Amino acid sequence: MEEAALLTRKETLIPMPAFDGNDTDLRTARVRLLQTTDLHMQIMPFDYNRLAPTQTSSLAHLLAPIAALRNEGIPSVLVDTGDFLQGNALADAAIASDGPHPMITAFNDLGYDAVVLGNHDFDYGLSPLRTALARLTCPVLAANVAASDGGALAVATAIIPVRDQEETIQVGLLGLTTTPPATACNPANPPFVHFTDPLEVAQENVDLLRSEGADVVVALCHFGIDPDVSRENVADKVALIDGVDAIFTGHTHDDFPGEGIAQSPGIDPNRGRLHGVPCVMSGVFGRAIGKIDVSLSNDGGGWRVTDATCEVVRPPAVAAPPTLKVAGLSKLHDATLKVLRAPVTETHVPLSTAFSMIAPDLGQLLLANARMDAIRTALVGTPYAAASIVGTAAPYQAGTKDDPNLFLNVQPGALTKHDIQCIFPYKDPVIGLLQSGEEVVAWLEASARRFLPIKPGVHDQPLVDPAFAPYDFKTVFGLTYTIDPTCPFGARVKDIRFQGTPVAPDQHYVVATTPNHLRGQDLSKAKNVLCMTPQTSQDILESYLRSNGPVRHAPPSAWRFASVPDTKAQFVSTSDADLALAPQGVIAGAMRGKGLQEFTYSFDVA
Repeated sequence: MEEAALLTRKETLIPMPAFDGNDTDLRTARVRLLQTTDLHMQIMPFDYNRLAPTQTSSLAHLLAPIAALRNEGIPSVLVDTGDFLQGNALADAAIASDGPHPMITAFNDLGYDAVVLGNHDFDYGLSPLRTALARLTCPVLAANVAASDGGALAVATAIIPVRDQEETIQVGLLGLTTTPPATACNPANPPFVHFTDPLEVAQENVDLLRSEGADVVVALCHFGIDPDVSRENVADKVALIDGVDAIFTGHTHDDFPGEGIAQSPGIDPNRGRLHGVPCVMSGVFGRAIGKIDVSLSNDGGGWRVTDATCEVVRPPAVAAPPTLKVAGLSKLHDATLKVLRAPVTETHVPLSTAFSMIAPDLGQLLLANARMDAIRTALVGTPYAAASIVGTAAPYQAGTKDDPNLFLNVQPGALTKHDIQCIFPYKDPVIGLLQSGEEVVAWLEASARRFLPIKPGVHDQPLVDPAFAPYDFKTVFGLTYTIDPTCPFGARVKDIRFQGTPVAPDQHYVVATTPNHLRGQDLSKAKNVLCMTPQTSQDILESYLRSNGPVRHAPPSAWRFASVPDTKAQFVSTSDADLALAPQGVIAGAMRGKGLQEFTYSFDVA
């Protein structure tokens, strides 16, 4: 492959010490390990958020690079480390289709050697998942997952033989996925799969692979790298397990090696090492391929890894990548676009998330109102029919980690199904969650951590924590409150009221929210879950909009910042932001490039 053919981050690992023994008897071999991860059904070069082609993100963009990497004379193993079935409107259409799933067909056509289940691959439920996977010709791995009905779902390990010159290398693959599943996002109740801690099952399965003849063991992990999180992103801890030679990881949509993960003890994002073990994570949406080239030696005592290079291979932008020849894919794409463009109602005012990090937006209000109506209806005839109901919502397209310039921007006119999916992109149902005033305040304080500490009297300081995801910045509608980011974390939310009455710690409220708030819990055992809708949040929002007619006004403010004299802070938003929609106190600043702009918020506003 020519040097200019691919844009890469490449780091060569320090070779391990040479073996003792007679070098004339030394046998050597090489294996190339290739990874895709977190494709999220981005199979075609089309952005369903923007309803426009994309030049950088799709499995189609990886066809030529995969072929080139396979044709360099090094025997290869190609794997995917999860979250391939869910993620856009085409995914919803594909899972509901009677035909073969297009992503599974693509995996088969490209000759994948194994895939790992990611947490979002469970979002549609057990039966659709099994139907999709039934046609897959390679092993499905997930050592720490089991179906509740006792039926087949995935296996823990697989061994893939590869041949380099005269040598056959047995590549052992172990599949692990993140413990807190998204199964609660599906109305199925109780949970249809059981998860165990991946670290509890890893060592025994590594030992099993070795006993079955694996010469090299690769852990395929659908979780990220975070030394401060012991529950979810534990790839660095997998590296400490005896017998693991290499790791592919995912889930957090980062590049590793790369700049998105900080250097810390045992974690080297420059060379791609976790406690000395080669590791790669190749981002999201088919923007890159992960590659680990492994060199092995055998002095008569078995094969050992002696060297490795880790690389995130990022193809250049291509307007027209090779076409995936998947039967029915084009037809499914066209049908998806037809559904997305169907009008639901009209809006007489814009819907925008350009300023959602400093004030609630209209899309959030509509979603929260729809959720509260659904729960109010569900509680009719129960002891909680007259309960005080509040509802949560958060911005999803508000400068995301994966796409910093993705913002909701709906102009007056038709409000379509596509707009509904942009307001809330998941198929979660709505639950009525009984919470005390103290618990509700804890929600608000958690969201207020979105803002960095603000110093009174300072004009040049950042406002928003870029590491805090927009979808975690929940507003609780039905309440009014003030956020003061000059106060310490845990004591920022003030004057919290429900219908003008202060919220008391022992007062109870029914919160209309999604099961994601109880992530990882068995909803059937959660005593504070009063009800759950059979419809998804998207369906509920669509029904609400159809019933309530055109959207005619901007939202009232659920919360506002506290007034702090002579204090200003900066935040970044889209350069397409309309200042007429900004809260009072916002001033436009310098352009930041790539469609982004700096804005200043003045806390002098009362």
